[in-house]
Amino acid sequence: MLCDYGCGNEAIHTFKNGKRCCSERSNKCPEIRKRNSETNKVKQAGENNAMFGRNHSSESKKKNSDSHKGQKAWNKGISPYNKGISLIEMYGEETANEINEKRRKKLKNKSYVELHGEEKAAELRAQCGSYHKGQTWDEYWGKEKATEMRDTLSKSLSIAILEGRLTERKPGGKYKYLTGRFTSIKTNMTLVYQSSFELAMFRKLDNDDNVEWFKRPDFWILYYYDGVKHRYHPDVLVKFKNKKYNCLYEIKPSDQLKDKVNIEKFKAAIVNEEKFNYKFEIITEVLLKDEIKQIYLEFGIH
Repeated sequence: MLCDYGCGNEAIHTFKNGKRCCSERSNKCPEIRKRNSETNKVKQAGENNAMFGRNHSSESKKKNSDSHKGQKAWNKGISPYNKGISLIEMYGEETANEINEKRRKKLKNKSYVELHGEEKAAELRAQCGSYHKGQTWDEYWGKEKATEMRDTLSKSLSIAILEGRLTERKPGGKYKYLTGRFTSIKTNMTLVYQSSFELAMFRKLDNDDNVEWFKRPDFWILYYYDGVKHRYHPDVLVKFKNKKYNCLYEIKPSDQLKDKVNIEKFKAAIVNEEKFNYKFEIITEVLLKDEIKQIYLEFGIH
C-alpha cells in the first residue's frame, strides 16, 4: 500500500481517520513537508509577513533577551537528529551538491571576522588551534586520514587556482612577498601575482611583441614528495607567435632551485611536457633584473 498523501512511498502506519502514511506522523511525509514549506513561503513573503518594513526596537530586543535568561534551552541534552549523517545520506547526492554550492557562494572570500565578528573569530581561531596543538596531522588523525585530508585540501586549492579564485595575500606575518592583481593590456585578462618576480614576468610578457597570449595554466601536474601526492601549478603558460608549442614557465629565485621539493616539481613538469604540449623552463631574477629594479623603486622595496 502506498502513502495516501501522495509522496509515492510505501505506507507503514494507518491513522484513526483511516488514512495511510509513510511515517508515524503526517508532517514527516515528504509531500506534506513540501506543501507546508510552499505555503509558509507565500504566507511569510513580502507584505504578507507581519514584520514587513518593520524592525524590532532595541528595547524590544533587550526585553526578549532578558526574558530567556536563566532558562534551560529546549534542546539541551538532546542529540541532533542528523548527528553522524552526511548531507548525501540525508538528501541524496544532487541536493547535497546544491546545498554545498550555496554554502560556498555565501562564504566565498569572506574572513572569519566578516562572518562572525572580531570577538567570535578570535575565539574560533583559538579553538581550532587547540584541537591538536603540538601534534602533526599524522599523529592526530592517523596517517591514512591525514593523507586523505592533505589530498582533499590540495585538490580544493588546485580547483580554486584553475577557476581564477586565487586571491591576493597581504605581506606581513608569515607571508613576506608582494601580491596584487595585474591586468594585461595584451590579453585584457587579470592575473593575481604572488611575488614581485611574478609581476616582473607578467610585465615583461605584456611588453613583448612576439607574445600572442599568456595566462595561468589551466591544468596541474602531479608529483610525489616524501611519499605523499601533491599538485604542482607552474606560474605562467605562454604562447609565442613564432613557436609551435607553448612555453611553461616557473618563476623562482635562484637560491631556491636546489630545494628538494622544487627539484621534484621540476622533474614532474619535464616528464609531462609531451602530455600537455609545452616546453618547461625556469625563470630567475637574472632575466628579470630590469623589471624587478623598477618594481622595487615603484613599491619602495629595499
